[in-house]
Order: sequence, then C-alpha cells, then structure tokens
Amino acid sequence: MPQLIQHIDAIAREKQRDVLYPTFHDGSQTREHYEQIAARKTIIEWLDSNKVGWLMCGDIANEHSLSPYAGQIFIDVPYDLDDPKYQAVQQFLEYPDGSMRFDGVMFWIVSLERAMKNAHHDAPGLLGTMGRELLKHRVRCFNGFKFNEKIPLSTACLGDRQRGRLSN
Repeated sequence: MPQLIQHIDAIAREKQRDVLYPTFHDGSQTREHYEQIAARKTIIEWLDSNKVGWLMCGDIANEHSLSPYAGQIFIDVPYDLDDPKYQAVQQFLEYPDGSMRFDGVMFWIVSLERAMKNAHHDAPGLLGTMGRELLKHRVRCFNGFKFNEKIPLSTACLGDRQRGRLSN
C-alpha cells in the first residue's frame, strides 16, 4: 500500500530542531530490500524496546532527483549531548570513538539550518503541481532503473515517454 514518507529536512522544519537519522547500505551495487536489512531490524527493535519514537523518512529533498525509499528512519530524539535519551541512542549506534557499531549504517544529524534551505518546498502547491503533471501523463518514472539509482525526474519521465512506457 502506498505511504507518504516525509523527507528528513521537512521533519526538521516541522519539529523546528536538528534531527537524527540512520541510513542503511551494504556497499554492494544491488541493495537488499530495506525490510531485510539485519542492522535496520536490530535498530528498530532497540528503539521500540527503549520507547524511542521513530518514523520512516526520505533523504534530504532534492529538486533535481528522486530516490526510492531505502530504509532510512527519523529518530525522534533531540540532538542534545546532555540529553540521556540522545546519549543512549548514540551509545547504541556508535562506539566511543564515533565509528559505527553496525556495518552499512551511517548515523546523520541534519541541522535545522540545513533543513531551512529547502523551506520553499513547504510552499502550497509545489508538490501538487508536480503530482498533477505526473498523473496527467500517467508516467511510471522508475521502470527500467535500478533500485538504488538516483534518477533526475525530468530524465526518468522523459525517458519513459520516449520508450513508450505510458499507460493510457
């Protein structure tokens, strides 16, 4: 079933604070489905058992490309070195030297300052206009692309139109 997943920068703007999120990648060309990533499962189990809120999220929004969901999660704990909940999350994910405890996991902090660079994405109608255009053409933008490719929207859609992959 389709889900609306917010970009991490939109979550930062909504929360009005810096936000935390891990990303998952095994380093290979073919990425396993995010639900099968052992480190992701372990992290989510730990977050749930420690009553730490989390949501699926996308990477920082980019007007020039679309990326498929790859298992990223927003961890609903403020970035505050003095906060015991943040300390627990950090100690679970990282060794004392800052290296990651889990292979293929990166732990990111997105500052509110960085997120505000995309504040124009919150303007009414921005997604609506793009969405209407895609629906108008009934474009299946991701046909023929690898799961982990970042695809410029115009290239993907134009390419599908040129290859005749539109449904009428």
